Amino acid sequence: MKKEYVILVIGLVFISYSIGNMVATGGSPAQEREESVVGDNILKGYRQVPRIHYGEGSNVDVIIYSDYDCPYCKRLWDELEKSESMALNMTVKYYHLPIETIHPEARRKAAMYECIVDHGYDARIVNNIMFSNTDVEAEIYSIIGDEELPGVSQCFDDSTMIDSKYQHLVDIDLSNAKASGFTGTPTIVVGNRVIRGAVPITELARLLKETQN
Repeated sequence: MKKEYVILVIGLVFISYSIGNMVATGGSPAQEREESVVGDNILKGYRQVPRIHYGEGSNVDVIIYSDYDCPYCKRLWDELEKSESMALNMTVKYYHLPIETIHPEARRKAAMYECIVDHGYDARIVNNIMFSNTDVEAEIYSIIGDEELPGVSQCFDDSTMIDSKYQHLVDIDLSNAKASGFTGTPTIVVGNRVIRGAVPITELARLLKETQN
């Protein structure tokens, strides 16, 4: 009986540690790197989004499904920003996969991003702000001001945004992610390869080069 009790206690401690670690780090289901090969048509029919160019861009799009409150997604975004110092030419298409069970604010931030970009602001700069963990509204206004982009104030009004077209765009991304079997963040698609989890920019460059050759 004593032996079974000790095993039970150890098991409970391990489970508590694992849950605590996920909560503390903001962990998402795709935090461990995993690579697989899929059919060439996996992204067929997906909605058009702004292409984010690094350097001269690339003829193969790097598809990223992400969550603004996922620390591994932020790590990936920070890696992408290193691309120009490496003279890496890359084009990124950014889609949303907010994991609301862990990050309840992520969906609202995704719709906010779509709204701000729709009002004419550069997608790459908006993503940098969204991942900076600062006050997004204050940061946007400090750079552009509502006078330069009339109507952008609605992007920060929850009562206006709740049933907006921007929420619908997030729904489309969630639906397409589910149809493709994407459940965690970040998820990266390069050609017919799917990488689940953050990767260093050197690894992304290698995958991109192999796909383009």
